[in-house]
Amino acid sequence: MTIVLRYRDLTVPEGATIERHREIIEREGIVMWGWMMRQSERVPRELLTQIAENPEKFSIYLYDAGSCEIRRATLKNLSMFPGGIRIPTPIPRSTPSYMAEALCPVWFHFSDIEDNPIEVEGLMIEDYPTLQDVKEPDKNKLREIITLNDLRETGATVWVASIVPNREQE
Repeated sequence: MTIVLRYRDLTVPEGATIERHREIIEREGIVMWGWMMRQSERVPRELLTQIAENPEKFSIYLYDAGSCEIRRATLKNLSMFPGGIRIPTPIPRSTPSYMAEALCPVWFHFSDIEDNPIEVEGLMIEDYPTLQDVKEPDKNKLREIITLNDLRETGATVWVASIVPNREQE
């Protein structure tokens, strides 16, 4: 199963989120990635439990909503508290300084984040696991191939999706 996590360089210079996370991976072997859910979202407990039980069965991609780029990350584990309570980072030395005081409902433990984004035609959205009430525009995008630019317009920050490679790469 493929999970896509949305982020954006809002409090750091463009490109710094990935750069800072990769630096920590090089130094510590693992980095903490906090999920900053929107107020309108819910914690997808069932999905997160499945991921926690078998992280190797999930492909994780990070979607930069600013540059509309996507890259693969290697998940080793995740930390969360029952009920979706926001918690501090479980490993402070493996957390970028700009996230050191963040309280997040989920912390993903990544052992690798690819340096270069991948080229894709788009994504086929299978589910919006964090949305309680999927609005009509987002419902219309389910099981259809949408571009990374269109992905930015959805109301979610986590998607269950299939990656659609560029036709030239097939």
